[in-house]
Amino acid sequence: MIFEEVSFQFDVEKLQNHVRQFVFPLPPHMVGQFFGGWSVLSSNGSYLDGWVSGDKAYRADFMPGATFEEKVAALGVRPLAEYSKPTEICHGYLAEVIQEVARQGFRPIRARLSLLKANGRSSLHRDARDDEYAVRLHVPIFTNEKCTFHCDEGIAHFPADGRGYLIRVNRMHQVFNESAEDRIHLLMQVQDSKGVSSFHRYVEE
Repeated sequence: MIFEEVSFQFDVEKLQNHVRQFVFPLPPHMVGQFFGGWSVLSSNGSYLDGWVSGDKAYRADFMPGATFEEKVAALGVRPLAEYSKPTEICHGYLAEVIQEVARQGFRPIRARLSLLKANGRSSLHRDARDDEYAVRLHVPIFTNEKCTFHCDEGIAHFPADGRGYLIRVNRMHQVFNESAEDRIHLLMQVQDSKGVSSFHRYVEE
């Protein structure tokens, strides 16, 4: 299993209103033609920080012959624990969401509002090695049925109805937005400290 719904929910209308009022006035940090966004928790408190494409380190065609550690160093990837400082958009209801995630036993790190532009797609990629614990919580904010998540287990659409989803990102996956509207998810790296999900010990399965 690559994704799982969490047991708690959020007020998506409040999230949408927060994004419209406090996030949309700020230009997103784009790391490609279609992908970018705004950091909610970063290493220096700026929403522009934390957008290094670390997934390149897992590609065989990036720096062939180099070790994984050499690739990470070349990309400038910081340890995940450093991405914990609230940015200028992390206040009001968005801050409440981050706090609730922590209260539920999931330590939020490197939280961001991830933007996938209209008619865009991500690369087919993974964000960690097979033996690494790498789970992200996704809370869809703006999306539609033409925005889909693809992996070897099939295709899924995550609706913007307040639900959140844990996704194992050490597996190959790809995201498509085949619509005329931008897709925005709140996502963050998490660890299940209370053992309330089936992913908290999946590395040992």
